[in-house]
Amino acid sequence: MSPLSLACFLALAGHVFMAAIPENQVEVYFVMDQAAVTKYLTQSGGDEAAARAIIDQDIDYFISEINKLFEKVTDLSIGVMKRGFQILDTDILQGPEVERDAGLKTFDEWRKAQGLFDKYAYDVAVLWTGFELVRDGNPSTAGYANVGKVCDSTMASLIAEYDLTYNTVVVTAHEIGHCLGSSHDSDSLRRVMGAEAYAGSENRWSFSSESSAEIKTNVGSLSTNCLLVTSPESKYVDAAIPKDITDPDHICQRAENNKESYMIKSQTYYEMQPPHGDSICRAIFCYNGEPDSSVAAYASDGMVCAKNKRCKEGLCVDSPDAESGAVPSDDCVFSDQTSIDIAGFKGTCTELITSFGARVCYYYSSMCCTACSAHATADPDCLYGDKSSKCEGKEQWQVCGGSASTCCGLCKGYAGKRSAPENGTQQVQPDLPPESNMKKTEMLKPMDD
Repeated sequence: MSPLSLACFLALAGHVFMAAIPENQVEVYFVMDQAAVTKYLTQSGGDEAAARAIIDQDIDYFISEINKLFEKVTDLSIGVMKRGFQILDTDILQGPEVERDAGLKTFDEWRKAQGLFDKYAYDVAVLWTGFELVRDGNPSTAGYANVGKVCDSTMASLIAEYDLTYNTVVVTAHEIGHCLGSSHDSDSLRRVMGAEAYAGSENRWSFSSESSAEIKTNVGSLSTNCLLVTSPESKYVDAAIPKDITDPDHICQRAENNKESYMIKSQTYYEMQPPHGDSICRAIFCYNGEPDSSVAAYASDGMVCAKNKRCKEGLCVDSPDAESGAVPSDDCVFSDQTSIDIAGFKGTCTELITSFGARVCYYYSSMCCTACSAHATADPDCLYGDKSSKCEGKEQWQVCGGSASTCCGLCKGYAGKRSAPENGTQQVQPDLPPESNMKKTEMLKPMDD
């Protein structure tokens, strides 16, 4: 491994910067099984060439993000390099569910039979699998690793579930952390080495001082520190976010392995605001194909989160470029929700407005921001016209004396009468919003317990 004094040059905007290479470089050899590839084929409609092109982009982005996480290890200069990558011709695991211990043992036996270490002399080997890892039949495992076995030619290995989202980054980094000697954090703050993983954790970009110390101690105790010697064929990856992972609907489709999935854009999921800003930079919520439920998915670092802003480690930060600059407003970062499912109705936003009138936009503008914008007025107090269906067919004198704010479209310009009508002024209440059939579900999954 190159010493700290050695640096690489990065060109950016016509300037040259010095970026120190970490002293300890973990050379990782990545293997992907056909079960994971099948998920890409689902997304590409069976186009193998298109799927492979997307895979190559995705894995470089994931490895780049894994390395960024290890930059957060304190008191130790450490990074992750790509020693190599291969896709299995046939699966070595038998799914759809795989017992974690048996799965890791099978991977270790396959590596030995292939002479993989003799060919590549990696520090850690990773098997990304599209199968569900289980423990005693329970789907309570996202990955599994041989703890503290970095640099061990027979034991430096791990398996991790591969779901095509940022979850892959978090799980793989966690298991590499185990290989480097870290146990689970003793607290419940859900950092990288937390026992449980949750997309909405604001701490998932950091290592605790406890886990950092364990990694430093284990690396320092190696009889031969393989992290200090690097193959010229290993690559330090710094990749931009692929387009598919910037689209929240595509993130949901990947997370659920379901082309019918999409991002839920109701403000009730995002701190009672239209989905934008910090609230979407940790987790987004997805329709999962089941009635009455939705699930959290990992937001991608680099995803557009507001006009001229992108997500970075859970925050929405300035990042002006063509894509983020094209956002019309922070109230409409992602356009309309793909489908609206409420009591007595399921369809598009345009169909919703046709069925209930523009007044539904008072309640569903965050889900239907594009469709609702076509019906918006210049009056902020009467943005979408009358707020009740009971205003329809009424005369101004019947309702405007007591319900002008509800029937604001009808009552615009109403001056009132000197004498009240014989039947008095009618009181009109705004329509209640149709009840959504979606229920928010926040799923916690143990990493490897």
